[in-house]
Amino acid sequence: MALRGIFAPFGLYGGLNNEEERPSESPTRLAALGAGEATEIEYEQFLKAKATQRAMFLAENKTIVSQCHDTDLIETGPGKQACVDGNQAAAHIAYALSDIAFIYPITPSSPMGEMVDEWAAQHLKNCYGQTLSVTEMSNMFKIAGELLPCVMHVAARALATQSLSIFGDHSDVMACRSTGWAMFASETVEMIQYHALISHLVTMECRVPIQHFFDGFRTSHEVDKIKLLDYDTIKSMIDWETVKAHHESALNPRHPHMQGQSQGPDIFFQACEAGNSHYESLISCFEKKAALVEEKTGHRFALYGYDGHPEAEYVIVVMGSGAVTCSETAAHLVEKGQKVGVLKVRLFRPWCPKRFLAALPATTKRVCVLDRTKEPGSQGEPLLCEVAATFHIMARHEIICVGGRYGLGSKEFTPNMVVSCYENLMKETPKPRFTVGITDDVTHLSLPVGEWLDVLPQGTTECMFYGLGSDGTVGANKSAVKLIALNTDLYTQAYFEYDAKKSGGVTISHLRFGPKPIKAPYNVRSADYIAIHKESYVQKYDMTRYLKSGGVCVVNCTWSKEEIESKLPATMKALLAEKKAKLFIIDATKIAVKAGLGKRINMIMQSVFFKLSGVMPLKEALDLLKGSIKKMYGKKGDKVVQMNIDGVDASLEGVVEIPVKPEWASLKGGAAGEKSSENWWVRPNPSEGFAERIQEPCNNLEGNDLPVSTFQPGGRMPLGTSQYEKRELTQQELDAAPGGVKEGSRAAIGGGVLDSYQYRIQVAPQDCTGCELCVRICPADALKLTDTANAIKLEKDNWEYMLTLPDRGEDIDKTTVKGSQFQKPYLEFSGACEGCGETPHVKLMTQLFGERLVIANATGCSSIWGASNPSFPYTVNSKGEGP
Repeated sequence: MALRGIFAPFGLYGGLNNEEERPSESPTRLAALGAGEATEIEYEQFLKAKATQRAMFLAENKTIVSQCHDTDLIETGPGKQACVDGNQAAAHIAYALSDIAFIYPITPSSPMGEMVDEWAAQHLKNCYGQTLSVTEMSNMFKIAGELLPCVMHVAARALATQSLSIFGDHSDVMACRSTGWAMFASETVEMIQYHALISHLVTMECRVPIQHFFDGFRTSHEVDKIKLLDYDTIKSMIDWETVKAHHESALNPRHPHMQGQSQGPDIFFQACEAGNSHYESLISCFEKKAALVEEKTGHRFALYGYDGHPEAEYVIVVMGSGAVTCSETAAHLVEKGQKVGVLKVRLFRPWCPKRFLAALPATTKRVCVLDRTKEPGSQGEPLLCEVAATFHIMARHEIICVGGRYGLGSKEFTPNMVVSCYENLMKETPKPRFTVGITDDVTHLSLPVGEWLDVLPQGTTECMFYGLGSDGTVGANKSAVKLIALNTDLYTQAYFEYDAKKSGGVTISHLRFGPKPIKAPYNVRSADYIAIHKESYVQKYDMTRYLKSGGVCVVNCTWSKEEIESKLPATMKALLAEKKAKLFIIDATKIAVKAGLGKRINMIMQSVFFKLSGVMPLKEALDLLKGSIKKMYGKKGDKVVQMNIDGVDASLEGVVEIPVKPEWASLKGGAAGEKSSENWWVRPNPSEGFAERIQEPCNNLEGNDLPVSTFQPGGRMPLGTSQYEKRELTQQELDAAPGGVKEGSRAAIGGGVLDSYQYRIQVAPQDCTGCELCVRICPADALKLTDTANAIKLEKDNWEYMLTLPDRGEDIDKTTVKGSQFQKPYLEFSGACEGCGETPHVKLMTQLFGERLVIANATGCSSIWGASNPSFPYTVNSKGEGP
């Protein structure tokens, strides 16, 4: 063992095995390596936070929900408000009123399962005075057939068809409509809480299971300020006799019974029909429990709710968050004299034709039904079929009924799209079946969509923040929303747009604040304030596209006031001038490092937001922010608290205003600073225009504009779109190489074929995420962090040269550990998180068997880092072979 450090510096098995071998995290060592100062290792911080959370939980029997960076106890009681998202609102009620929870943690429903599992592990007592029992998923048909009281809260998402999509629509819940479960839809975070409560009360009394659903991500992850119901209020609505009857119906040796028999053709049909009476009373039970909830809380949502002109002639029928957009747009159109309305369906199963027609104005001439799902080959999607059947059964043949699809895979549904639906409905011959929100140039089903329509209440402030996945931007914005929501009378709304990749992708935070309720389940498209937290974004994306006239734009960058003009793209400068915007810059990273915060800029940028956005008085905002810092970091010591406060103070002085010159308005694309200089690291894609048609627009955040004709039916895509190859050098090739390659290469050793080569490991600096893990863990301190711009400039020629070299893997025995690593990997530059343990295994598998490998991939992380459009890391060799 004493000699191990000489021959195997990384330990016998390729890792640091002993605790004493772990490199120290001393400030002196880290400073020499260019890494940020850190008093604690990340994993240790995680463990300490977990211990703190458990201690808080044991101290007070209250619901714990992670609302921002810190873990807060949500105190419930009359008049108490909390800043929560849809998943938290549903989980709060579900835990309170359940004996057993079967969870299926899948995006975007995962937080619900994680929360109830955590609360159960901490022995939180619910309204029944017991800890929830968490178990695996059960069969939905059996639960319904056996009349077992049950509520399933679902953040509805797309089902995998031509590709996987983790994003929201109604595909999954509609696939379950034949299971015998009631289906109850919610539109907002606030509604989720009350509908969840009604669902639990109804299922206990009627013994019919209920599928309570809301739009995945759009509602499940939207953060709003609501009044959270306390357990005492919930308890006051429980019918304890039905609870007792349910418990007595359990399997019990003292009064045994058989359940789940096998039945033959003689009785199965009759036994199925025996449960009809429970469904016949279900709708009236929903209304009764809704009335009870209204009596106790003052909130009521009709099973079929109508908004709009009382004598409307044109009506949209819709479920989910899209109903909110339709309602706000209809109200805007009614003010302009149009006779339009929206019928919002909440109870889809069981369907009640009488109540549906009772909610529809008697003056209705035409109805447009919108479904957030697609059923290929059908006459229409589920909601359309129910509505059309209702008009037929109830002899309302005079009403013209058309149907359309919208919002698949979380596609945006906005007020101008609602206007398009009304315009189609008003035509002499409306399209009977259509799509809205895309351009269908193949089957020509899409409706044309007009200019953006602002239907928000006057005084609403809208903000956008562009960050990098895992950089703290989202957490900081959640913290800011919470501070404003819980300490002012302002209404708030926050929604976070993610890449499917957990880290390293673009995140866009959409925040709204205002004196009136905000009902806008769609992204910000007219921002008063835009913050760009990564300087390279200004050259990659159109950052000012959604900036409002007279708005504020802030860029976190290393550029000085003198050089900023030469760094900004011409199109960005032109838009800033046209919109008469205000431009500010700040070097948040420099401020954070000086304050001892390393590269954590979230608190710095949050301070800048409060200074420039004008959402609330600056002094009040800073006092609240510093108070939150003390609460958030108090357990880590006064030094950590003071570092963050110093960072806040320094950020106010570090903001620099850049005059926006009027002459910028005349600039056109392609001038100095225009985006193009950073694309050198992308190897030309041989895949028949895929890069130009799909990859480039998607990487530029312009994928929403692609028409249907861009895509091949069946979802097939080329391999190797994220390809970055590394190769070894011969002496002759070394002679022709750039100086940087020569200086960093050495003669290969190991005997045999290797003796004729030069060896070099070439890094693609553009792929560094700045996580510092490699620098911190290297026992030889051979790696050092440096400025990205300088590294790119230094390595550009080297990288381009290395890509021209041939593959030498066939000359080396791949069956040895060393030889396997000289083989071309058929998995290159995936979008996995830093430190991912899956990709090294798959990479090695492709090096051993890649040219004859077939991969069948279920959903999960490996499907995301392995096949997130448009970056596909699986690639091919020079013969076109690959997995």
